Amino acid sequence: MPDSFDDFYDALAHGSDGEINSFIYRGEILSDGERQACVNGITFHCRAPNEDGRLIEKSRQLSSSGEFILLIVVASWQDDVEDNFVPLIVTAQNGQVKIAGIVLPFDGLMTKLKGNVCSQIGELSAAWVIRKIQARGE
Repeated sequence: MPDSFDDFYDALAHGSDGEINSFIYRGEILSDGERQACVNGITFHCRAPNEDGRLIEKSRQLSSSGEFILLIVVASWQDDVEDNFVPLIVTAQNGQVKIAGIVLPFDGLMTKLKGNVCSQIGELSAAWVIRKIQARGE
């Protein structure tokens, strides 16, 4: 995994749909419609409305095996509050950062992932949910 995700964040905020499509984890096993749904979800949360927009990393958490990371980002065009944070679940595949989901694995991937991969992604999804519950209790 890279130490810095700045180039990745820039591509999510300003890249084409084709570039964002290339970031989808195991995209080769998804149908065209499933991949497009992933792209739509990513662009909804991450695409900047103008060239000045950027994604700002708030925190990151590794899965127990270190294969996946929960990246918590906020868009510069949104208020910097917990409710606007975007929880991206990412990994590296062939040297490139790949997105496995936002909060949960993408729907198209959920039924295709097996074993340890499901456990790692589930662990990070649970960490985000626990964080949100704790934030509500404060």
